[in-house]
Amino acid sequence: MTLRDIEELRVNEFEEILQGFDENAEKLNEQMGNGGQKMLEGDDAIRALLGK
Repeated sequence: MTLRDIEELRVNEFEEILQGFDENAEKLNEQMGNGGQKMLEGDDAIRALLGK
């Protein structure tokens, strides 16, 4: 096994972890009554927080 193979395995594992986080966040939004609204990100989230 080369260093490149190890790197690819680690990247794949990290992607799986991130996918799990995303799935958990979707489930929590459903449970908390988010009503299927998409979460705001970046500048849109900041504007919403500031009431702009």
